[in-house]
Amino acid sequence: MPLFEKGHLGWNKGLTKETDPRVAKSALSLRKTISSIGSWQTRLSSKDRALWVSRIIKSNTGRSHSVSKVARDKISKANKARLGTTEHRKQQSEMMRKMWRNKKYKQNHKKARLKRMSEGRYRCSEESRQLRRELHKLRKIGNYKPHSEETKKKIGRANKINTRRSWQNPEYVKKQMKARGVRPNMQEMKLQSFLNKYFPNEWLYVGDGELVIGGKVPDFMNVNGKKWLIELYGDYHHQGQNPQDRIDFFSRYGYKTLVIWERELKMGEGELLQYIQAYWRP
Repeated sequence: MPLFEKGHLGWNKGLTKETDPRVAKSALSLRKTISSIGSWQTRLSSKDRALWVSRIIKSNTGRSHSVSKVARDKISKANKARLGTTEHRKQQSEMMRKMWRNKKYKQNHKKARLKRMSEGRYRCSEESRQLRRELHKLRKIGNYKPHSEETKKKIGRANKINTRRSWQNPEYVKKQMKARGVRPNMQEMKLQSFLNKYFPNEWLYVGDGELVIGGKVPDFMNVNGKKWLIELYGDYHHQGQNPQDRIDFFSRYGYKTLVIWERELKMGEGELLQYIQAYWRP
């Protein structure tokens, strides 16, 4: 039978280092290997170091060993303590400076940036482009100075305008939702199952960017030709917000919106059903 076949019992099954000298020798070897880790291995994450230790011991003994949780915790604490030091930050800064001194790295970075711009992944207003050109000239002649308060406000306004324009594009919103991994949370799934039970084939979850109205994404929409929407507000994440603002916003586009709070899902199904039906009555 092969050594690692499923169902195979290890040679040390039921043995401890107190009762068997072979287990004690193996444990001692593991401790020595962990304590001797240094140089480039210290730059690995705790998970990678654990794998590295296992491979070293496996190559020496021909058997697979796993690192204990205590050992992993020790390695993780050591890594965190090292990463927070001033010396480590200086090393990282020096490494970045060396990278940007490399002409080939600069050229590759510029090519990648131009490629993204040609694909439309950079969308800046003409005002932002002009500001960047001026800053680039100042850096080139060595007369660069920090931004004035007026310039910072201009850049902030330009960035807000660019962001607002991007979110008006439904394709951009869909890409953002997909990249962020947006999916129904537990409360939205609960409301969706309720709607499917009492209003079959009438409501669809569109909170993943399937429907974009004026740059905003509702949670549920009616699929029977009626311009009805349902928004689910969380008691924590939406506290202090006025639901009427959302209702008024979607009403500009001809939609009637019902806002349901998370606490209202805890009422009985009969009460919630009456509440929803009463809202849509003419």
